[in-house]
Amino acid sequence: MLQTCSAEQQLLNLVRSGNQKSLLQVTQLFHDFPGLNGNISDCDQNTPLILSILNHQTAIARFLIEKKVHLNYTTRHGNTALIVAIQKDNSEIAQLLIEQDANLTHANQYGDTALIWAIQKNNEKIATILIEKNTDLNHANEDGDTALIRAAREGYLSIIQLLIQNGAEVNHVNQKRRTAFMEAAEAHHFDVLQFLGEHEADINSEHFLSGDALKQHLHKVMQK
Repeated sequence: MLQTCSAEQQLLNLVRSGNQKSLLQVTQLFHDFPGLNGNISDCDQNTPLILSILNHQTAIARFLIEKKVHLNYTTRHGNTALIVAIQKDNSEIAQLLIEQDANLTHANQYGDTALIWAIQKNNEKIATILIEKNTDLNHANEDGDTALIRAAREGYLSIIQLLIQNGAEVNHVNQKRRTAFMEAAEAHHFDVLQFLGEHEADINSEHFLSGDALKQHLHKVMQK
């Protein structure tokens, strides 16, 4: 069947297949068709690069990056190859994409950036690289969550420390009128609460929804 397909369709099929010989076949395809469009996309707007990451074809993803395919095309959900690599726990490809100047600040249709996804996946290595590359620390997704709020909710103290040391806004309020401190308090991340309290977290904010009872709880936490 491959013989009846265009070279671009063959490329998409090979990347989807997961066959151990796929890398060799993809390499041969680029050799046989010098003008091959490596940025062709399927009906879900997945390019060969994105498909290779989705299908855990790391060798093919590396090959395509070396062939200088476009790094920042997005899926129908607005995910770039970098976001997909982080979602799929492929730190090797994520780091390579960052090194090759992939867009670090792009947000998908939900407003989530590569940094927010790195924190969601508790990928401290990639989160650290992104922070050191001066990505936007205070970008908020459609829920108003910043990287710091997401990290506080999960209790990732080392990432929180790095975010604040690099200028993350401590008292940002999300769409539910909650701060990083409030998220940490609700999840009983006491080490995070202590650190945030030492770095200007506002525990008397007008945005606390539960009134005096919540304020009293937070004060008790800070006294521990």
